[in-house]
Amino acid sequence: MNHLSPITKEYRAGFALYLEFGEAMDGQITGRIDLRLPDVEGSYVGGVFTAKMTPRAELLNARGHGLASRGQWTEAAEAFTKAVELQPTNYWFYHLLAPLLVQSGDVDGYRRFRQLVIARFGSSEDPIVAERMAKDCLILPSSGTDLDRIAQMADSAVSLGKDHPALTWFQFAKGLAEYRQGRFSSAVEWMQKVLAKAGEDSNRDVQAYMVLAMAEHQLKHPDEARATLAKGVEIAETKLPKLDSGDLGGWNDWIIAHSLMREAKMLIEGQLGAASDQPKQK
Repeated sequence: MNHLSPITKEYRAGFALYLEFGEAMDGQITGRIDLRLPDVEGSYVGGVFTAKMTPRAELLNARGHGLASRGQWTEAAEAFTKAVELQPTNYWFYHLLAPLLVQSGDVDGYRRFRQLVIARFGSSEDPIVAERMAKDCLILPSSGTDLDRIAQMADSAVSLGKDHPALTWFQFAKGLAEYRQGRFSSAVEWMQKVLAKAGEDSNRDVQAYMVLAMAEHQLKHPDEARATLAKGVEIAETKLPKLDSGDLGGWNDWIIAHSLMREAKMLIEGQLGAASDQPKQK
């Protein structure tokens, strides 16, 4: 065998199993296996093998988390895309893929993602699934039938989860849905409920302050909007991990917080005021 690494294991005395592995290439690995019973003459059995390596969702999950926590967005998105393909009914992988598509700039991929989520999870009666899928679909503005279906998921989360420990997260998803639908006064009310629990999660606090600031801006309250924006930015700068730290912790909500912060800064600074993808008041 060529190019074999010198990996050898003796598993227990009197029964020796020797393995040598080559380099993994094209989804396969080659190697040699020798089996010996040292006290029995002629007991040697040896041979070579080629094994196909099937990627497992759990390994892809670990890889994706490691890459994302270090800010390697595109590579992490590739890992979770493969995980979704392997386990297409597992909402968790969709939940992690969504912000990575946004952060890596794959807007078309994100739009396709929304279609998949609506089709697969749009009728979920699990408030956790409904909340996470709704929020993941609302990181960027949406419109039309898609927005109606996504808003229904947010409604399901708060109605089905009214006694759930994660209710504050459900309220955030509902408030974000209200904002995306142009219901700015309602969005303010929902975000005030979320911020009544400020301090529990800094990523969520930043997200809520950004949506609240944008809603106040849309309601023609510029001073309040700028003050709210400043509060959220201060939390982001003082309490959220830095990109170059090498460990972003809850990186998916870190991404959502920073995405909403970019949107809020642009809107309140007047750069998106007339943009076609901004919600109109209802």
